[in-house]
Amino acid sequence: MPSNATAFPFRYDQLIFRRHEIYLAYTAFSLLVKHGHNPEISHLQTTDGCNVDWESWSRPNFDDLAPVQCDANVALVGHSFGGATVVSCVIYCSC
Repeated sequence: MPSNATAFPFRYDQLIFRRHEIYLAYTAFSLLVKHGHNPEISHLQTTDGCNVDWESWSRPNFDDLAPVQCDANVALVGHSFGGATVVSCVIYCSC
């Protein structure tokens, strides 16, 4: 990204918005994994209306590890502008 944000104002604003989307998605996913599903707070629902065993996301497996983890070895990947967003996250969020 150019050091002068006015060179591409739409793309600059779009990167800021996309970084915020990544933060919100990761935060929501982390809360689900760490604290389970609370319908009063999360308002999560399935697209087909089926019941989900939310405890299966946090119930330890045979190694005493949760089947879904989001505290270590998290990979952000993207293609095209998504890739630019990931690079932007690394540059601006690792300070």
